Amino acid sequence: MNAAQELHNIRHMPYGTARTAAAEAAARKIEADGPKEHLAEALLDLVEAYTFGGEGAKSFVVFARALRHWDASPELFDASDEHNLFWEFKWVASDLPDFPQITAAQAEAFLDDMQRRFELQGSGISAVLAARFGWAWQSGATDAEARRLAWISSPRDAFDDCHACVIGRQTDFFMEQGRFAEAYELGRTQDGTCNIEPTKTFHATALAALNLGLAKESLSFHHRATASDTRANRDLASSRGQSFELLARGGHFERALRELRGDYRDMLTDPPSPLQHLRFLLGLLAGLSANLEHGEQSTGI
Repeated sequence: MNAAQELHNIRHMPYGTARTAAAEAAARKIEADGPKEHLAEALLDLVEAYTFGGEGAKSFVVFARALRHWDASPELFDASDEHNLFWEFKWVASDLPDFPQITAAQAEAFLDDMQRRFELQGSGISAVLAARFGWAWQSGATDAEARRLAWISSPRDAFDDCHACVIGRQTDFFMEQGRFAEAYELGRTQDGTCNIEPTKTFHATALAALNLGLAKESLSFHHRATASDTRANRDLASSRGQSFELLARGGHFERALRELRGDYRDMLTDPPSPLQHLRFLLGLLAGLSANLEHGEQSTGI
């Protein structure tokens, strides 16, 4: 089997340990023995495997190798490789706040380099502005709202988030800021789909509705969220926490515990990142604290 076919087959594997191991082996083999024309593809496929396989911390080093390869041998990147390199910039940038070992100085340097490269390519900077908003929001910076407005008011370009994610990211932001009415109104407009949407938006919108006292609407959006949830996407840790909180605070404590035992248990023991773990635990604690009268009840975990 040639390198192109091997990489093609790996990309059609489900995310997880098997795909990650195969991507690692393919990248090592191509880096050592060639063909060099497939090295960019192999490295970027490995970044994808790490990012969506719950090992995002490992993606930073591999992505740095891909950038060095681009700087040294851009002629070895075909059009697809070049597009994927800049598209995956977004994934890596969005993971910066997830890992506390990344300092603010390192994150800012990464984002500055990202902007320099996007401007050099003439690709537009909507993705950069989105990444700067994400970092400001997740790191607790005081200018997060200004960063959000700068992003959504910028011209759209080929590397912007999909329409569904533009809505979903802001809905989650409003929820975390306690801006429940804004979260609910924006979440109601969600009409797009991608690998994480509309699940994330509908979970956040359901919780926003609960906080606004809209019980019927809250239940409706929670049903829509669970109906669109694949249960396998590890990028939805915060949504799992929101779901537990909603059920536990909304009078369905037993169901919340069943979901925790059956569907979300790995979020306690094997979270995709420290920040994702924190987000899940905050939802868990909010739900448990609303049920102190059940303090002696076993969770079954």
